[in-house]
Amino acid sequence: MRKITFFMLALFCAVASWAQGTVKVLDTDAENLITSADQITSPCSESSEGSIGALLDGDPTTFWHSAWQGDASKWAVGTHYFQVEIAGLPDDLGFEFTRRDNSGNQIIKWGVYGAPSADAAKEQCTLLAEVETPFGSQTETLTSQVFARQGFDILRFYNLQTTGGSVFFHLAEFRLLPCKEADELEVAVYDLQAIYDTYTAKALDPEKLGDKPGQYSGAAYAAFENKMEYANNVIQAGNDCGLSTEEIQAVGQDIKDAWAAVEASRVPWQQEIKPGYYVIKSALDFYKTVTIPAGIDEATGEDVPATTKKVYFEKAIYADKNVAKWKTFEEKAAFLFKIEATDTERAYVVKNALTGMTWNTIGGFTDQETDAKLMFDWRTSRCLLTAPSTR
Repeated sequence: MRKITFFMLALFCAVASWAQGTVKVLDTDAENLITSADQITSPCSESSEGSIGALLDGDPTTFWHSAWQGDASKWAVGTHYFQVEIAGLPDDLGFEFTRRDNSGNQIIKWGVYGAPSADAAKEQCTLLAEVETPFGSQTETLTSQVFARQGFDILRFYNLQTTGGSVFFHLAEFRLLPCKEADELEVAVYDLQAIYDTYTAKALDPEKLGDKPGQYSGAAYAAFENKMEYANNVIQAGNDCGLSTEEIQAVGQDIKDAWAAVEASRVPWQQEIKPGYYVIKSALDFYKTVTIPAGIDEATGEDVPATTKKVYFEKAIYADKNVAKWKTFEEKAAFLFKIEATDTERAYVVKNALTGMTWNTIGGFTDQETDAKLMFDWRTSRCLLTAPSTR
């Protein structure tokens, strides 16, 4: 399902061209301005993940990935990019991209730069636009705001921030698009639809509401749902909603403010991290539901109906290899690690209690860490510190 990010229209930028009640928006029905794979390159590609041409193949199951191993993976955040070189592009442009079917390290902030040459340093390039693309869901398609290329034939698209704070990023598809004129009120409704789509993906399950640690205020969430319902009514009415452009934009802002109130209502965890032995479970994909088909019980010969079961994803690190596999709740393995205090105030290291191996962390973690979550550098997987244990 295609979504149009609310930044596309709400920001309008300095390049948004106003005529009588019209505005420039991306023409998502237009053909990709990138017509061949030799027009898009990157010095940051991950050699083990395939060609950058995957961004142009029209197949959302293939993807391009910037380097995550070797020296390139140690570059500073904001240095990974790909670039497009095409002469004679339209003056005003934007882009559309489809996310890879993967929840980790999705790009949420871009830097679009004009480069004087293909090998120019970033410091020699000109910032044309910063584009924020909040993560809603895997495989979603989002678009940027309109920006002026300012005469540059070489455009660079930098990763400024991902959901996991990584240097690297990845995409399934990418299109560079021209603009078209659109009715101002119609654009505002499209913009509201984009906000609505983004925040619909954030919907909370009922069990996440309450007054226990990690839960959210039911009253705050009900207020958010009311704002969403009103926005949906405006969207369904379209140009006949009876609101001005500014009033429609205010409806979108109300949604964002209401969601911010929901996030602020989250009951904090009071768990204090102390040196000792703990069980750590992977939360990279914490659990999923699998269906076990109907069959015959080998022991009794009786028919067994189809059942569903939740399974955990468990990951243990040993000295020579990583082990990852799905286990049922009944079979779940507890991998024991030891948290040791370091010389740095409120900083800790985690060691495997059996092997003594230290699990490397990104930036360390403290006893103030939100929800006692620990972030590790294995593809920035998140791990949840669950409970004290014994050796």
